Amino acid sequence: MKVTVSGALEFQIDEEEPTFIWSIIHNSIITKNVTMLILPNDQKVTASIQPVDSKGNPAQIQGPAQWSSSNDNIASLQNIAADGLSADVIPGATLGTCQINVQGDADLGTGVTTITGVLDVQVVAGAAVGFTITTSPPQPI
Repeated sequence: MKVTVSGALEFQIDEEEPTFIWSIIHNSIITKNVTMLILPNDQKVTASIQPVDSKGNPAQIQGPAQWSSSNDNIASLQNIAADGLSADVIPGATLGTCQINVQGDADLGTGVTTITGVLDVQVVAGAAVGFTITTSPPQPI
């Protein structure tokens, strides 16, 4: 698909709302601003969130963030921190793509302003560790 624009292209944002920025920790290496994670099915990662305002500055949410997976057979969540700011993403039994969702309340008063974040996860096969050998049925020589 190709999109061609002539002249000026202008975007207008009517509301500036807080959002979440994702970071992934694996083998003591931190990767920030992750939007898609490719996860081998023999490894896990810790996903962390930082609520931020419309300018990217750290912000607060009321109460812990709530985590969920769109398909626990592909990837599930474990060890969700008490403050809701991190969780382990664990591959399931099925290869494929799912979404890790997080939501929180950005209204620090009595109201509720729900903000959400989505991390796309693709679970792929791990590294090869051996062979599976198959044969045809026996045949006369």
